[in-house]
Amino acid sequence: MKASSTMQQTMIDRFGRHITYLRVSVTDRCDFRCVYCM
Repeated sequence: MKASSTMQQTMIDRFGRHITYLRVSVTDRCDFRCVYCM
């Protein structure tokens, strides 16, 4: 079920930028060894 656009909340950082993507790490080190984590 989709929420209507009027009910969605947007996260905003301390500089006023809207956060559209959030990456959460459940470990302190990534096992994929990609460019993003290295």
